[in-house]
Amino acid sequence: MKSKLSYIVFFIFFHLLLSCNSKEKKSNSFVNTELWKSELQDCSGYRKRKVQNIDSIRAEIYSLTEEELNEVLGRPEQTLLYERGQKFYEYKINCEEKEVEKYLRVRINALGYVNEVLLLEK
Repeated sequence: MKSKLSYIVFFIFFHLLLSCNSKEKKSNSFVNTELWKSELQDCSGYRKRKVQNIDSIRAEIYSLTEEELNEVLGRPEQTLLYERGQKFYEYKINCEEKEVEKYLRVRINALGYVNEVLLLEK
């Protein structure tokens, strides 16, 4: 009886462990990933149009983890390391050299979650 109970407890624990590790893929409706990633070669203005209303995409970016952010927006043009394991990712918005350079800066905390989204001019 005791061994049967231990098998049941082990099965429940194992099932819970597997269900916690399964990640659901979040839907990406706020940006076209392919257009975003190819922007700096094409200079189509896609990034500029998307960040004109930064408030509309800010909430979507806040809901991402670092891994999901890399899948959606690709590798950043610049990565800045900060204290206590935090980092900043910077994505260049405009590709024309005449304009003031604009960057989308995303701050990632030590746990790998986005906790700040800014639009910067350098």
